[in-house]
Amino acid sequence: MSRAGLIAAVALLAGGCADLLGIGAPGRDPADVDGSTTDAATDAAIDAGVCVAQTTMSCYDGPAGTMGVGQCTIGTRTCNGDGTAWGECVGQGAPAVERCGGLADATDENCDGSPSCTGAYVRVDAPAAASSEGIGRIGADAAGNHYLLGDYYQAFTFGGFALPPGEQGEIFLAKRTAGGTLAWARGLAGLGWQVPLDLLVAPDGSTTVVGLYTTTENVPWMIGSRPLSTANVGAPWMFIARFDPSGAPVWASTIEGVGPLDHMGEARAYLAAAPAGGVFVAVSFGDDANAFFYGPDGGPGYTQLDVFPDRTITLLRLSATGTLVDRFAFSSDGPLYAGGVGVDGSGNIIVAGTNHGAEIDLGVTADCPGGGDGFFLKLGPPPDYEPRFCNGLPGRPERILVDALGFTYATGSQLVGATLVPFVAKMTSAGGAAWSVIATGSGGGTLSDVAVDAAEHVVVAGTCSGGALDFNPGAAGGDVVAGTGDTTCTAKYTAAGAWLWSKTIASSSARAVTTLPFGNVLVAGRYGGVVDFGGGPVTSSGADMFLLELRP
Repeated sequence: MSRAGLIAAVALLAGGCADLLGIGAPGRDPADVDGSTTDAATDAAIDAGVCVAQTTMSCYDGPAGTMGVGQCTIGTRTCNGDGTAWGECVGQGAPAVERCGGLADATDENCDGSPSCTGAYVRVDAPAAASSEGIGRIGADAAGNHYLLGDYYQAFTFGGFALPPGEQGEIFLAKRTAGGTLAWARGLAGLGWQVPLDLLVAPDGSTTVVGLYTTTENVPWMIGSRPLSTANVGAPWMFIARFDPSGAPVWASTIEGVGPLDHMGEARAYLAAAPAGGVFVAVSFGDDANAFFYGPDGGPGYTQLDVFPDRTITLLRLSATGTLVDRFAFSSDGPLYAGGVGVDGSGNIIVAGTNHGAEIDLGVTADCPGGGDGFFLKLGPPPDYEPRFCNGLPGRPERILVDALGFTYATGSQLVGATLVPFVAKMTSAGGAAWSVIATGSGGGTLSDVAVDAAEHVVVAGTCSGGALDFNPGAAGGDVVAGTGDTTCTAKYTAAGAWLWSKTIASSSARAVTTLPFGNVLVAGRYGGVVDFGGGPVTSSGADMFLLELRP
């Protein structure tokens, strides 16, 4: 191909991409962006796939609908010296995560038309299905796609994807693109109960799920083509399964000894990324003297985990193929429940939980507090897992998030008198408290999840009930009212803990929260009856899932 032909082909490809994106680009008349005109010779040169040396054109690379809004402004491209290509778009203002509070509210950074952070309603997906279903966890990959982990009962059609029926409760896993389209949904149905516990999403979109299952027959439960052990019919087991970005199962491992069926609801499990594509699993069980780990796909052999009855938290490290690498465990003389796990940028591991026994002595400067209090334990990287500290939390944790700098964000409930009330806390890498908020008022509840956006704003969500709650104690603005039944409660704070907004939604229960790239918030859970999420009444067919999007 001649040099001129190659230039024309490259320019034609660039122009085609610009057509798809709807922005100014090489090969496009500047009038397409800002309404300016060019003479016939320039138009002919552009149409031929070249530009006039040192001429300029307007450009904008941001999402459609944001140009000219807030800080999003047009930039300029310049043709190079020999007229063969346009340069980068220089001087444009692109959307960024919204920064909230004080002077930051004067600028509309995400270019949505509002400089303030109010948590205003955007949209809700709340299908009324024949089955009963809800969302329990949300995770995101590096491209901004979101993955939903939830449960359903009987047959369920999710966005055109028919999920298989089971005998009792089932698990689903689904992918939602950054644009909001459902890419795929997979149902994990079996011959007994399946209960989702946690979800871990890798940057490439592969996912790891941990949950519980039972069987009613002495046949393996299958996750796709991956068999799980079923040596003890009717008793609950725990599974950990890896799926590729398309939702296909890669491996599945199991733990026997979760406890008897009537203690199934006491089992806890949380996931965090481990080195070399592996996964950490922090588990505590309901009531059993021994637990056994079985390798991927029901393979032969097992490892005894030496668990005391409901008095041990065990941290397992699995390889990228689902085999057990090593483990660390600690026990109490009373009930001990896991409340989360995370890893900081230096590879240290944070394990949170609630200890109803006496203090736990791990040989560090402070013992893990007991008497029903929450704690967070910092361990060095594997394989040594050297304890660094074990300090108290303001309440009993339901979920933690650990950032690269080692800050630990915890949510859950605190016992005030005879009422459990919501709390959120930010703890430092050294084990101290950066800030915490314990809601006050006549109501109660717990915060089930926490998310932190790129500007370090903290968003929490959970379930409240029973009356008024103040998520900004001692100051104005944080008051909300929870109904007598389950009520979604959600709130947002700055990196320093200053309250930004809080709200409730009646007849619903939030279990998960996350943030979108420019600061919008997703809250997910279950609702029942007629509910107004902010855009008008929505009616369920019983108990259905919801995915609510709010502005920053």
